[in-house]
Amino acid sequence: MKKLILHFGNETIKVVDLAQILYVTIEDRSAHLFYVTNGKTEVIRTRKSLKEFEERLEKSGFVRAHKGFLVAVDHIQYVDRSMIQLNDRDKTRIPLGPKYKNNVISRLRQGNVEMAE
Repeated sequence: MKKLILHFGNETIKVVDLAQILYVTIEDRSAHLFYVTNGKTEVIRTRKSLKEFEERLEKSGFVRAHKGFLVAVDHIQYVDRSMIQLNDRDKTRIPLGPKYKNNVISRLRQGNVEMAE
């Protein structure tokens, strides 16, 4: 299983399984990475930019959903016109920017079976 290794200065390293990461958002010029561990959502704050996370994670199943959000495709449960709902316990809702919607849907379709209702 792939892992994300975050370095904080010279002393601290945090390791997170990519499968545990729900999404990354930006607040006050710092990225907040939300992940699930033992059924509970935790957050890591880092000085990295969202663009840096996108460049590192897009080939590992993450997609930009909004100018301020990067989402794990495997955790998307529902997409509508302007929102994504995740499959976590809290059913987290992420805004979906019109500019990013087609790419999100395209990424969902990759490797999945689609049926029309």
